[in-house]
This record gives sequence, C-alpha cells and structure tokens, in this order.
Amino acid sequence: MGVFFKFFISILFFKKKVYCLSGLRRSGNHACANWLLNAIENKDTNFHLLEPGLSFSESKETVFFNEMNRRGKICFLRFIIRYFFDISKANSVVISTEDYIPAKFDPFTPIGGIVIFIHRTTLNIVASRLKKASSRADNGMEEGDMKIDHHFISVAKNIKKEEQKGTLIWHFDLWLSTNDNYKIYRQDFLNQLNLNVDIQPGVSHEGGGSSFSGTNEFINTTHLSRRYTQIYIPNKVRALLLLAQSRELIRDEDLTYLLDY
Repeated sequence: MGVFFKFFISILFFKKKVYCLSGLRRSGNHACANWLLNAIENKDTNFHLLEPGLSFSESKETVFFNEMNRRGKICFLRFIIRYFFDISKANSVVISTEDYIPAKFDPFTPIGGIVIFIHRTTLNIVASRLKKASSRADNGMEEGDMKIDHHFISVAKNIKKEEQKGTLIWHFDLWLSTNDNYKIYRQDFLNQLNLNVDIQPGVSHEGGGSSFSGTNEFINTTHLSRRYTQIYIPNKVRALLLLAQSRELIRDEDLTYLLDY
C-alpha cells in the first residue's frame, strides 16, 4: 500500500515543486512551512485552513498538507479527491510529517520531492512540549502527542543521522537569529532550493502557535533559545535525556544545565 501510494502521489505531483518537511513536534515545522511559503510566492503571505490538515495559500498557488503521518494515507487520499481541482492548479506542495521516521518507500514523500528535516536543540523542544502539554491539561484538552519518551529520542537521532548523511537540515535556532551571519545562513539555505526571498513570517496558528506565547508575535531570540530555563523538567524526563543513548543529542551547555539541575 505504501509503495503504491508513493507512486500515486509522485505521478499526481509530477509537475509541481514539492517540499517534504519532517521534524519533532514543537521544533519549528510550521515556522519553516510559512517561511518557505513567503519565499515560494515572493511575498509576505499566509496559509488559510480549509479543514484540519489541509491549507492553501491566499493565491492558491501553494497547498499545505499538515502532519500527514498522523492523519494517514486515507485522509491524504480524501483531501486529494475532495480538493482535486484546486490541488491540480497549485504550483507548489508542502507536506509535513511530525515525530516520524520516513520509510524507504515513504507514502508521504513523492519521488522528486525536496526532503527537509527540521532541527531544534533538544532541550528547547523538551521545554516546549512540557509547556504545551501542561497548558492543554489545564484546559482539559490534553491529546497525548507531547510525549518525551524513547520514540522521541529515536526520531531526534534519526534527524542527526540524516544530517551526517548530507540531507538538507533546517536549523530553527540558526534561522531565528538576527545576527548578520545567520542572515547569511537563511539566504544560503534558500539558494539551495533555488529560492531567494527571505521574509520572516508571523507566528503560525497551526498547533496554537508558540507553547509559551501562543499566537503572539515572536519575543526576543534569547528567550526562544533558552526555553528550558523557563519550565520545570521532571526527574523522569531528565533521566531519559541523561541516558548514554541520548547524550549525543544534548549540547555541552545543555548537558551542564541538566547535570546541575
């Protein structure tokens, strides 16, 4: 089924530019999707949600399939059938997967699609997930998708492995910085995609925006790069991060923070 579906969407999207984004939840997937949208359409624009999991840009030139691994192939097919006319007219496609390790014949990665893995420092993702889970629980809306467990570690290690293989990696922390050197990073990244317009988007409404500030505008980058100092890290989570299998994912400064916690 997976192989058939891969070839099906490969044929369907054959003449379109397809960007396949994959990262851990709360690592910046939607920030990347919205930034790419501005670059693809050469202007400051937005995605408009048609139904959960499917959005079109204001111009309808770009379609966004969000978190498709969680929604599944049947949902993907339903979107394609229901919105076939609009999808067929779009020039670009963005497909996002989260907390997911793409398979060799992955049904959400068409042949010829540009694969981009999303990276954010592990301890900041942990802090964001803990904050999001807590906020949902306070409102009786916890969904169980903010787990910090061995699967979380496996996905993070796979992204690190992909980086070592030379796969295109979008570093949220580097992209976010206002330092001139990092402005060069953003431009170099776009150049690899044959894009050139660097317009930072507003906060995405997908997923409720930031775990800490909701859909308010980004606050300063120092706060975003040290989210882990703003929340309590439970002993069980700390113990998981300090396991030998997890150490390669933790920066030295973050490891020191965990050991002194």
